[in-house]
Amino acid sequence: MPSEINDYEDYNKASKSYDKSGRTPICIKRIINRLPINCSILDAGCGTGNYILPLIESGKIISYTAIDINEGMLSAAKRKSKCISSEVNLKIQQGNLLRKFEFDNNTFDAIIINQVLHHLTDVDKPTRVEQIENVQHVFNECRRVLKEGGVLCINTSSHAQNSALWYVRLLLPDNKMSKVFKRFPDLSEMEVMLSKAGFNNIIMEADTEPMLGKSYHDYEKAFEASYRNAESTFAMVTSEELEAGLIRLKKCLRDRDSYDKKVRQDQQKEGCSTEIFAT
Repeated sequence: MPSEINDYEDYNKASKSYDKSGRTPICIKRIINRLPINCSILDAGCGTGNYILPLIESGKIISYTAIDINEGMLSAAKRKSKCISSEVNLKIQQGNLLRKFEFDNNTFDAIIINQVLHHLTDVDKPTRVEQIENVQHVFNECRRVLKEGGVLCINTSSHAQNSALWYVRLLLPDNKMSKVFKRFPDLSEMEVMLSKAGFNNIIMEADTEPMLGKSYHDYEKAFEASYRNAESTFAMVTSEELEAGLIRLKKCLRDRDSYDKKVRQDQQKEGCSTEIFAT
């Protein structure tokens, strides 16, 4: 049986900071290009609802269902969605991804899961299979509620991409990087789990757009708690690791231009995330 969603991050606190920090819906054009006309879509783990408006504005959506387990996230999503046209059947409701989805078989043309999977892994379990079994459950349920030919769109970050993010590199030296790796299923694991769930055509595309948008390069904001609350990596570290990381950041910013150049080079080389399409 799937275990509970982990609580290493305060999701109610994060819901108040996500949008202020510059949190950005990424890979929008890639997703829209994969959606059919008159699409019924499930946003699984919708957070503050950043994807709702841009996807509906594509003109391809006739029904949009957004679910999240956290009330703070849902409240933010509902506030942002008040201006959406009534022509689209929009539902924003509480839902637990670790239970059987409360939808019939063959309900949706598309499902999006954006930067959610690392919140589902259970790194305290003894084996890797057990650590990622929640993710396998979610993929199985997605396959069940997708229509024949429907598309699952997942945004996640590979281990290499996580290693290249400037705040991960500063907060976690190489010998502690496994903290992040355990929470994020790597791309090879993703492919195996998707295949096991019954997805046959799996496409992975690296993307260089940061999840924090333009704020990604506002390094000084990392000294603000509100900025850190919007990025779960900061919740993975101890107070001592955070303090040491911020000291390293201060040193890097003595030559800000050189540091910024290196961050942007890493961004272009590895990308910030990977968009996965599975049918």
